[in-house]
Amino acid sequence: MAIESSSKPGQLIGSFDKGLAILDFIVHADTPQRLQDVANHLEIDKSSALRFLATLEKHALIRRQPHDKTYVIGTRLLMWSKDLKAGNSIVERVRPHLRRLTALTGQTSHLAVLREDRVVLIEVVASESAVSVRQIPGDWEPLYSTAVGKAILAFLPMVEQRKIIEQIEFREFTERTISTREMLRVELTSVLHERVAYDDAEMNLQIGCIAAPLLDRSGFPIASVGISTISALHPGGPRAQRHLVTAVKQVAQETMLALRQS
Repeated sequence: MAIESSSKPGQLIGSFDKGLAILDFIVHADTPQRLQDVANHLEIDKSSALRFLATLEKHALIRRQPHDKTYVIGTRLLMWSKDLKAGNSIVERVRPHLRRLTALTGQTSHLAVLREDRVVLIEVVASESAVSVRQIPGDWEPLYSTAVGKAILAFLPMVEQRKIIEQIEFREFTERTISTREMLRVELTSVLHERVAYDDAEMNLQIGCIAAPLLDRSGFPIASVGISTISALHPGGPRAQRHLVTAVKQVAQETMLALRQS
């Protein structure tokens, strides 16, 4: 999909027009794009493409992924998208339940949705505790090493799940990170059975997470809700925090019922 304009060529600011074209290309690309991909698409040299990309990245409209040097949409775009959503959006409908989850657990809660091979947090309700995990809407997280990601991935149709798993490039963030497809499949089987997912210091040794899926009437995972905990304050890891697990599952169930009735 291209950006359309009715302006006459003489009225355009060339560099701005090209920058928007690059942004449009990255937003609508099926996969993260490399510098060379952008240069080829716009038919410009790599040094010029790099300057445009650096400007867009400075304003958080795109984000450069350091592990493979590709570009994806940035947090500012996600925030703009969130702000433009109507009052009946999933964020508006789920927010009261996130507040209840934070009140019940004393932990920061969040709502996540699937975006290609990752999840993005689209709403966060911070804990009032002085010692808590700080997150912001727009944070991108891998599917295989996060509770919110695994909560969604486990309930996807098998064909779609297999396709996503085959495309994952595993990276060990800590010694506890799931690092193979077989390990991930075993974990997802457990998530499917328990209807709750965990991040046991898999992204950060100081943080644990618990999440549950939000399923539509057909059983498709439209999102997930979860909480993040400080590992040092919760001995035994997130699985051992049965009161927190119960609260997450309870609020997820209440949220699903509310979404299905709206």
